[in-house]
Amino acid sequence: MGEEQYEKRFIKGFVTPSELVFGLSAHFLKGAQKSGPVFWEGQLEAECMEGLKKRVREIMVPVVACVRESNMLMEAVFLLNKYHIDFLPVVKRDDVVGMIHIHEISAYIAELALGIQGKSKEKSKT
Repeated sequence: MGEEQYEKRFIKGFVTPSELVFGLSAHFLKGAQKSGPVFWEGQLEAECMEGLKKRVREIMVPVVACVRESNMLMEAVFLLNKYHIDFLPVVKRDDVVGMIHIHEISAYIAELALGIQGKSKEKSKT
């Protein structure tokens, strides 16, 4: 946890499962650019042990945008698409109050579609 007040108030980045997995490969791939990748038995385990020495800032995804909780959902969709990211911090004033993830938006769209589909079926019965 950040010890300075500034560090406590602002999110600097995120670590998702992708960053945990692909953050390990950056060290390995440094030498692979010239000669191509070489894989060996036990490599994942060795890279994981090396990865334990890394700091969060070395593998995190920096925050590039955020939305206010009062913004329209389409603004979040726009920002997710613009920056090719899967989630955004949601802020109220200067405080982070939550996160919006692409999966939540797709679930909402599915609910809308199912609701529309259910209503059209009801209309066709009458």
